[in-house]
This record gives sequence, structure tokens and C-alpha cells, in this order.
Amino acid sequence: MKQVGDQVTFTISVNSDLEDPWAMPAPAAFSVQMAIIHVQTGKGGLVKGIPGTNVVFAPEDAWNRVVILAPQPGRPVRAEVKQKAADLKDVVVVPNETRGVGGPSAARVAKKDLGEGDITKWGYQVIMQSNEGFPDKADVLTAR
Repeated sequence: MKQVGDQVTFTISVNSDLEDPWAMPAPAAFSVQMAIIHVQTGKGGLVKGIPGTNVVFAPEDAWNRVVILAPQPGRPVRAEVKQKAADLKDVVVVPNETRGVGGPSAARVAKKDLGEGDITKWGYQVIMQSNEGFPDKADVLTAR
């Protein structure tokens, strides 16, 4: 993660090629993987992950924002969150575009969407999930 001006770029590398059996258009060019970054920007927060991730964090690891790096463009991801996790819509950060062409997955978001403070002092927990084009009616783009 790196901040330049009012933008923060998240870059996720995996020890494998990004797979694209669904032939997602560039700049995504990946379709199987989806990174979900839980960001602890301060005290308190949420311990349960977004619907479909089946993760619960310890109270001391509670998160305040979650960034979803999905191969789908921002609009459909935001619609999925609104429909299936409306109570989290104010803490879910969805990049307009996620890139996977030629290397690691990366996405840029506005710093203001993450919160106040120094990003190097925050806590981060990343989970890699299978991206699902036809998820269960309660899951946000994930396969159980």
C-alpha cells in the first residue's frame, strides 16, 4: 500500500498467475481471485467480515474499513454491497477499477474514503477469496 497525494494504492501479489477463465476485460484481466483488505484505522470497529467470507476477527483486530479488489468494475460491486450488505455500505470501499494485467492485482482509492490518520500506522488483514460471478443471494461476490 502506498499513498501519493490524496490517493492510496493497494497492491496484492500472489505466488501464482492471476487466472482469467471468464475473460474479464482489461484492465482487470483476472476473474477467479478477489482480495478483501480489512483496514483498522482506529479503535473499535467491526469483527465480522462481509457476507460470504465467513470470517470473524478478534476484538483487538476489529476493522473500520474494508477494500474489495474484485475483477468486476466498481459499479456492479457497489450494487452487490448495497443489495447484500446495506448495513456496511459506509465502511466498504470499492475502487472504480482493479488492475491485474501483467502482474499483481492493484487498485487505487481516495484516502478520504479510508479515514483520517497515517496509513502506515493502521492495521491491515487481507483475505483472498474466490470471486463468484453468480454468488448466493446473501453473499457478496463470494463462493462458500
